[in-house]
Amino acid sequence: MDDDKRTKEELLEEIEALKDEVDKFRLIETIFRQIERELRIKNKAISSSINPIIFCDLEGKINYVNAAFLEAWGYSYDSEIFGANVLELFFKDQARDELERIISDHGSWQGALSAKKKGGEGFFVQGALAPIKDDEGNEVCIMASFTDISLIKEKERNLLEAKDFLNSLINAIPEPVFVKDEEHKWVLLNDEVCERIGRSREELIGKSDYDIFPKEQADIFWEKDDQVFREGGTLVNEETIVFDGKDRIISTVKTLCEDDVTGRKIIIGTIRDITEEKLLENLLKESEKRYRALVEGVNQPIARLKEDGTVLFLNNFAALELGGKPDDFTGRNILELFPEEPARRYVSRVKETIAAGHRMVSEGETTLKGESRFYQAVMQPLSDDTGHADSVLVIVTDVTDKKAAEFALKEQLHFLRQLIDSIPVPVFYKDLNGTYLDCNAAF
Repeated sequence: MDDDKRTKEELLEEIEALKDEVDKFRLIETIFRQIERELRIKNKAISSSINPIIFCDLEGKINYVNAAFLEAWGYSYDSEIFGANVLELFFKDQARDELERIISDHGSWQGALSAKKKGGEGFFVQGALAPIKDDEGNEVCIMASFTDISLIKEKERNLLEAKDFLNSLINAIPEPVFVKDEEHKWVLLNDEVCERIGRSREELIGKSDYDIFPKEQADIFWEKDDQVFREGGTLVNEETIVFDGKDRIISTVKTLCEDDVTGRKIIIGTIRDITEEKLLENLLKESEKRYRALVEGVNQPIARLKEDGTVLFLNNFAALELGGKPDDFTGRNILELFPEEPARRYVSRVKETIAAGHRMVSEGETTLKGESRFYQAVMQPLSDDTGHADSVLVIVTDVTDKKAAEFALKEQLHFLRQLIDSIPVPVFYKDLNGTYLDCNAAF
């Protein structure tokens, strides 16, 4: 009886032990199912990723690629690439050499690579590579993922080409050309500016007038910049500046340019040295006789006009521009010589100059000999024997080429801004001091 009882107790214990084993087995089974499910999800995520992903052994031999890789590299089946070394996917260059070293050292890496498709065509990718470790910390394989950046590289190349073209364009202009941002800092300069100031482009970019010129000069430049930023349009102003170590009188034309997308404002400026012109004007005031001799030797249109626009004097150069001799036009009114609208504008300007009693500068468009041209006119009031201003001396400069250059510069700056802002990744540039000079919308 006791033996039967012990046997029954032992059986019950064995049954309980079996139940525990079954429970443990079920728990393990549940854990394995959960792990299997997670692995399926991860595998699905990798295989369906829009970015190319590959797995390699520790020597760099490929043993897995996803569909995005096959499409990017131009393969039809994964078996075509299995067993190949990952380095075979790229053209040999410094970046690939670095990647080879990283794989050999079992390290992590990221950077840009020049990739090679199955057919040999090239394209650019941004890649990241790292070893995968098991729970004990042992490296078991290498995983790499890539992003096609060919479009970005193309836009970078276009951006550099546009920048080179812009620099070539403004450097071909024989007069100083500059661009300032809303902080009054130079962001673009042509060679002529650097040569006149006697500083390199690297020394000037990102600097303001106060960094280069005496305070009293910089104050004037800054004030005129603010006026253009505030009122817009074009401002023609005479300023005194130190060029080549000497005081020179310059005529500065500053035009506001505003980006339609970002609202960013810049000033495009051109500078013309008028020191000799000013000297000429002073000499003309001293002597009528000397005045006539001098003006006839100047290769610029020069005239003297009454308040109502009657021509009192024309030099030979001006007469030739109008298609005749000085005597053909003396005594005639400019309303007879030019189209009505610009002619009335000239007469109005003459009256304003006489009323103001000081020198005035203006720009306008005129049609001569069937051709539309832009001219800058400097008007200086002249007085009679009683000291009453009754006429003006007009010195005219053809600025058509300069206007065309300014327009081309605006177009290139606008194109450059659109090109920068179309790049989908942040782009910026700094000067040598680390000051941000510009960035795109993505940044």
